[in-house]
Amino acid sequence: MLALTSEDLDEIIMTELFVGTADHYRRFRPPYPQEAFDWIVARHGLDGAGRLLDCGCGPGNVFVGLARWFSHTIAMDPDAEMLAMARRAAAAERIEAITFVLGRAEDIADTVGPLRVAAFGASFHWTDRIAVARHLDRFVEPDGAVVILSPSSLWSGRVFEWKAVVIDTIKHWLGNERRAGPGTYSAKPLHQECLKQTPFCALTEVTFVQPHVWTYDGIIGYLYSTSFASRAVLGDNVANFEKDLHERLSGLSADGQFADEIEYSVISARRE
Repeated sequence: MLALTSEDLDEIIMTELFVGTADHYRRFRPPYPQEAFDWIVARHGLDGAGRLLDCGCGPGNVFVGLARWFSHTIAMDPDAEMLAMARRAAAAERIEAITFVLGRAEDIADTVGPLRVAAFGASFHWTDRIAVARHLDRFVEPDGAVVILSPSSLWSGRVFEWKAVVIDTIKHWLGNERRAGPGTYSAKPLHQECLKQTPFCALTEVTFVQPHVWTYDGIIGYLYSTSFASRAVLGDNVANFEKDLHERLSGLSADGQFADEIEYSVISARRE
């Protein structure tokens, strides 16, 4: 099993990393806090004009909070199941001025421009970030921006005992190396380090902390939405993994609830 580098992502794309996760992603990923969207709107003076590109949109968790501040939205994802979920989200939110594109950030076509904002929610790190940001320089308006929303995960953010138990259980069934679909995850440079090598090197950052209470079913559902512990990754171990995790967590909470504090980092990247 090979560790994934940025070069490997050209070979193993998101359709393989997140195969079979779309419904779990829609149902069990905590939503971005409204404060994050409010900050983006204020920071960029959004007023209902211009185009938004939600790149790696997944089931639509970013554009549902931002689309009304643009005249048109383009939702792009390389996974057809994710894009189908995004269509459902747009319909539920009555977002009509939206175009759906099946594809990767590296292959953005000329027809997407001009863009007021190109946004990435928990997806930028799966791209060739320097190449993608340089490519976006062709499409983003002179006063536009690249915006990246990054929630903390089990592997980052504030430490809780139950998180350590979940990670230990994952390692028991899948090995000590963190999985990424059919490969393993390798540490990557910070987004800021990559963006500094692109035209979008004027950075403003803010972090929002959102309390969240998980249930056992919510934790399982979240894990099945990830590249490191999806049902596809667990394979024949799904049932045994669920049983083992339930037994390990049952002694940590009398009411089956697990407190968390999710950190949402937002980076606004503009040209200098």
